[in-house]
Amino acid sequence: MTRINLLRPRLPSRQSAQRLRLAGVGAALGLALLLSLSASLWAGAAGRLAAGALARVEEQRAREARHVAEWQALKAETRALEARAALLAQVERAAVRFAPLSGRIWAAAPPGCSVKQLILAPTGELIVKGEAESHREVADFVDRLRTVPGVERMEVEASSRTTGSGRVAFSLRGAMGGGAQ
Repeated sequence: MTRINLLRPRLPSRQSAQRLRLAGVGAALGLALLLSLSASLWAGAAGRLAAGALARVEEQRAREARHVAEWQALKAETRALEARAALLAQVERAAVRFAPLSGRIWAAAPPGCSVKQLILAPTGELIVKGEAESHREVADFVDRLRTVPGVERMEVEASSRTTGSGRVAFSLRGAMGGGAQ
C-alpha cells in the first residue's frame, strides 16, 4: 500500500528559509541603524558640550593671561625698585663715609683756591675740580690733599688758565683711602 502525506512538510522550503534569513538580517540592520543614529546624536551632543567647555576654558585662559602679564610687569617693577633701594642704601653708606672726608678736602684748599666739585666714583676714585689764582696754588692744594687722612695718590689730572676770568681751572684725581671712615 502506498501512503500519501497530505500534511504540510515539517521542513521549510527554500523560500521560507530565505525569508527567515532576510527577516533576521533586516532586524539586525534596523538595530544597527538605530544604534548608530543614537550614537551620532550622543556624539553631537557631547561635541556641543565639549565645544562649550572649550570656549569657557579659553575665556578663563584669556583672563588669566591678562593677569599673568600684569603679574610679570609687577615683578619686573618690583625688581627695579629693589635694585634702586639697594643703590640708595649704597649712597647713604657712601655719604656717611664721604661727609667727613669732603669737609677735610674743603678745609685743605689754600687761599685763592676754590673747590667747585667733589666726585666719588663707586670704585673709590676721588675727583676734585675747582679754580685757583695760579698753578702754584693748585700744586699747594695737591700737597695739602696728600696729607689729608683718607685721601691717597692725589695727582693733577688737568690744569689750564681760562680765558674769561684768567683763573686756573684744575682737575685732580686720587682715591679714597682707608682713613676716610
